[in-house]
Formats: sequence, C-alpha cells, structure tokens
Amino acid sequence: MVYDAAHHGTGVLKRRFEADARWADLITRLSQTKARLQQTPDAYLLSPSLRAKARDMNLAALLRWCRAILVLLDRGPSGGVASVHAKVRYGWLKKFRRAIGQWSRWKSTARCRVAFVRTHGLSRCCDVELAADFRRRPAQQRHKQWEAELLQFVQTQSAGTQPGERLAGSTEVLESVFGKRKTLERQESNSGITTLLLSLGAMLGT
Repeated sequence: MVYDAAHHGTGVLKRRFEADARWADLITRLSQTKARLQQTPDAYLLSPSLRAKARDMNLAALLRWCRAILVLLDRGPSGGVASVHAKVRYGWLKKFRRAIGQWSRWKSTARCRVAFVRTHGLSRCCDVELAADFRRRPAQQRHKQWEAELLQFVQTQSAGTQPGERLAGSTEVLESVFGKRKTLERQESNSGITTLLLSLGAMLGT
C-alpha cells in the first residue's frame, strides 16, 4: 500500500501556508481590495478567488497573478494605465515580493514531484531519478529544503517495491475514471449500475 502523491503534496502545502502568517495577511488584504474594486473601472485588476475547498487547485493561478501585478508595479509609469492603476490599488503588494517568490517555489516543487510520480510511478531508485529531475529545473522554481522532504516521501513509499516493479503513485487516473462513469450514469440512468460497470474497462482498454 502506498500513499497518494498528489494528496500528500496537497496536505503538506496546506500546512505550510496555514502556518505562514504572511499568507493570511495577503489573503485578507486581497479580499479587502477586491471589495473596493468590484463595480469600478479597475475591476479588471481583480485577483482570482481561492476555492473554498481544494484551494491548491487554483493556488498556482493566484501566485501567477501576484507575480504579474509585481511586474506592472516595477514598470512604473512606462507601463501605461494598467501600471498606474495597479500602483494605486496594489502598491502594498511589494512588501510581499520575497514571500511570493518563496510560495511560488513551494508550489512549483510540489507540482514537479506530483508530475514525476504521476508519469513514472514508484519503483526502485525512483528517488534518484526525481532528484535529477529537480536539478534540471531553473533555480527560481526550486526550493531545496522542500525537495529533500519530498524526496524522502518518494523514497519511503517506494521502499517496498520489487526489482523491475513499478507501482502507481497517484489515484488521479482512478478518480478520473469514476468521474467519467458518473457522467455516463446520468446519461444512461435507465441502464442500471451493473451494466455500466463494463464501461470502466472500455475507458481504459483499447
């Protein structure tokens, strides 16, 4: 039995962000700014909303938006109307520049690990392969302390594999199949659950 890599990454990210007072401060400020911007000509500068559940699913979009606003602020008047308006509304965001860079590296590192396990699975020495994958990434997308933590997870989860064996390290494919089956179930509600079980094989087979 192995622990799902995507769920592990989500849990670690959640704990890290919740323990960072700067993150709570940023979210509060963004919420206050959003309330002032709605129904105004500057509404195009509104930040993306975090989902109430599974917040990490659109965390990357929010961090990407923060970095884009910082670019506008750095351009100053030469950036045109958008930069001028961004300075008025989000000048305070500059004090979060370092934190945004760190959070972006957290998210990027977690996404890299999940993508690796999703693609390669868990096998003997896969932690060595993942370490090499980390090293190939640009420095601004890496967080070495967390890389070590995620490598330890992969090493632990793959410890029980046999030579030549490769285990699925994520349940995302399974969850996707169940989602498709539920769609079929709604469309073919009169067919019954038992008959539709054959669709699971049809989704995965050739």
